[in-house]
Amino acid sequence: FKPIELSLTNKQSVSAIKPFSSVYLVVETAEKTWEFPRRVVESEASLHESSMSLLGSHPDNKNLKVQLHSRIPISVHVNKYSKTYQEHTKLMGVKTFFMKCSYVEGNF
Repeated sequence: FKPIELSLTNKQSVSAIKPFSSVYLVVETAEKTWEFPRRVVESEASLHESSMSLLGSHPDNKNLKVQLHSRIPISVHVNKYSKTYQEHTKLMGVKTFFMKCSYVEGNF
């Protein structure tokens, strides 16, 4: 068997990955750094709704469709801001929720 070459130009790259491999979606920001897609979760929205809405509305999305495994995050990262920053911004910190999903179709 000849392995399928994975590259930025190969539009079938996502399909070539084994079903049980871990793949993480990261995007390049305007500041030329790489990070997970993110959005502020409004108080009336669920994590599930916010996650699906974020992927659907992201400018780099080219019909990527995923299925979330659960409405419960698989991990939460808490970053508490310094007291000086808290006083300046009136924000305590940020919580990042990581949601597990399966690739259905499309590309990003």
